[in-house]
Amino acid sequence: MKKNNLMDIPHTILEEAMKTGVNVSEEETSGVFFHVDQNTIYSKVGTAFMDQVEMMDTKDALKKYPWLEEYRWKLVDPEKDEYTKTVHKDWSGGYFMRIKKDAKVTFPLQSCLMITGDKSKQKVHNIIIAEEGSDCNILTTCAQHSGAQEAAHYGISEIYVKKGAKLTFTMVHHWAEDTKVRPRTAIRIDDDAEFVSNYICMSPAKDVQMFPKAVCSGVNSKAVFNSILYVQEGNWMDIGSWAVLKGNNSNTELNTRAICRKDSTLISRGTIEGNSDKCRGHLECRGLLLDDEAVLEAIPILRATKMGAELSHEAAVGKLNEGEITYLMSRKLSEDQAIGILIRGFMDVSIMGLSPAIKEEIDKIVDLSLIHI
Repeated sequence: MKKNNLMDIPHTILEEAMKTGVNVSEEETSGVFFHVDQNTIYSKVGTAFMDQVEMMDTKDALKKYPWLEEYRWKLVDPEKDEYTKTVHKDWSGGYFMRIKKDAKVTFPLQSCLMITGDKSKQKVHNIIIAEEGSDCNILTTCAQHSGAQEAAHYGISEIYVKKGAKLTFTMVHHWAEDTKVRPRTAIRIDDDAEFVSNYICMSPAKDVQMFPKAVCSGVNSKAVFNSILYVQEGNWMDIGSWAVLKGNNSNTELNTRAICRKDSTLISRGTIEGNSDKCRGHLECRGLLLDDEAVLEAIPILRATKMGAELSHEAAVGKLNEGEITYLMSRKLSEDQAIGILIRGFMDVSIMGLSPAIKEEIDKIVDLSLIHI
């Protein structure tokens, strides 16, 4: 049942959402959306932003706007794999966000997709349209209630960034140990438009596989993917990003910081395709192994089909600097404290260019996740 007031949402759900950075103070957001298990229970745009933003359940949006069918399943192929087929056949909704033409949304739009039921499969289809000249930050979180086990999340997201628009999309994953996660995301970026993706996974699921694709189709279009990954306790993650540079003067940056420990495996992928005479792309992956039981595999791929494409990559995997640990311990810190400081520095989210409000929330998540190191 949909709630009329944010505080009407059960406290246990709000508490779990806050761990992922959701701000439950409506005065500091432009809108808030909650989809729990198979239902949207809350969706509201702030009064000050009613003329700038629309946000509602995708099924409701399709009823209100028949033209939205022109956007659904146009970037993601419903026949791509078993997970897209499953969502295409049977889905529970999702979020539709529309940032209107020339809107400058000063506070972030927030959404939370949460699983609370044991052995539950959440199947959602999200659509975002950033209209011409708009500028907006979206903070979306995917979380699992601490009481739920053996769940699965299949999420389709199609994102359209129109001419001259800028969209910053920050996703935080906070899963439980036995969850299977299969997001399928695609983005189209038009002339003079920019898409920035920030992905933070500090409490990973047992099995995660995701590879979002951004197509820079417009002139001077840009795509940036930043990822902060912390993998431990037997988790398996196959994560990356894929940028296709079609437009003249299009460019991309793919940046990953990753830490693996305690019998975990991380496959970090990055692909840049240069399909324009004038395009630029750079891929960087830096990883740390904290013990001998973890595995980190970096797979950078550069593919150029035009002579003018300029593509580059850097990939490095190593360990914490023992000299730096010794130095910090000489300053009367314990070994654990010294390691924690170095990890916080390595995982610094300042590389993401987040707004101060979002950065503060992400810093809290990083600190909470590293308490038991």
